[in-house]
Amino acid sequence: MFYYYYIIITIHFFISSILLCVLCVRLRNKYNNIGYRKPGWVKSLRLSFFGHLARTAPEEDHHRVIAATLRPSRAEWRRPVGRPRTTWLRTIDDDFQSLNFRVHTAWRKARNRDIWHQVVSTATLHSEVRQ
Repeated sequence: MFYYYYIIITIHFFISSILLCVLCVRLRNKYNNIGYRKPGWVKSLRLSFFGHLARTAPEEDHHRVIAATLRPSRAEWRRPVGRPRTTWLRTIDDDFQSLNFRVHTAWRKARNRDIWHQVVSTATLHSEVRQ
């Protein structure tokens, strides 16, 4: 009995540490389940970060990487064997399927912070309705 309790506590600690490190959950929200248990919360963080990348200066490395990824790739390029097919931009693209636009349109809309805030709130609302 004690062994199972120990495993449950270990798993809870692991999940909490992942949420704290990767998703930037504040420590005060960790103990009362506010924020990271809501549906669509991770999606809104992902879209907000995409907007942040789109608004950065074009000289920044992270802006250039995303902009280069959005450009059409060479036809002869193939993904190496064993690499995942799902990329971060494909996940962003899937997030916008409910709003009927693609990543390129989202990249243009993300330049304006007010419009982007409305897009993120609408996309999050769509994900809450579907679940």
